[in-house]
Amino acid sequence: MITEAIKALKEQTGSCQVVIVKYIEEKQMNLPQKFKKLFLVQLKKIVASEKTEFLKFFCL
Repeated sequence: MITEAIKALKEQTGSCQVVIVKYIEEKQMNLPQKFKKLFLVQLKKIVASEKTEFLKFFCL
């Protein structure tokens, strides 16, 4: 779900966590209450597996 959101957003410089979460929330109707916590755990796993590159910056 996260990688699909990143691909769908098609941002050249990458997408910040806030934008990815908002995109997923708009597309999925029945998300669990702990969605944001689960999102962060899954994002860490994706970054650890080196499928994506994580850059530290703030999304305004």
